[in-house]
Amino acid sequence: MPDGTIQGSHIDVIVMYKPFRHRCNPRTEQENPMFYGNTKSLLESIVRGLKAEPPQNDADWQAQTELVQSCLAEMAEMSEPTVHPSMRATSRYIHRPVADKLNRAMPYVRSMLTAMRDRDRTTALAHGETTLRRL
Repeated sequence: MPDGTIQGSHIDVIVMYKPFRHRCNPRTEQENPMFYGNTKSLLESIVRGLKAEPPQNDADWQAQTELVQSCLAEMAEMSEPTVHPSMRATSRYIHRPVADKLNRAMPYVRSMLTAMRDRDRTTALAHGETTLRRL
């Protein structure tokens, strides 16, 4: 307002817990390495399932597609730069071979996810197998 006063209004706030919390806290080298193994195992089981037989109906396709989406999200989170806890002020990043593997594999997981959304078993399987070789 021209006289310098501020007029209040009602604002709705939506709170998102997990994604933003992780973005605010730098990753540290002490994180649990089991996430990588679990994600890789889940992708292996999805690829085995696609090899054996395709999902039978839309609900099965949707469930498998959501699993691949979850793996991709986990991989993206694990591949973020790590900051050494004792050097936060200087922001020294730590080289992590696992992050390199994840970064090489993620484009194929994205392609696998696209193929699964299109219900294209052959393409999803090809990208899934390439993903596992990259991991």
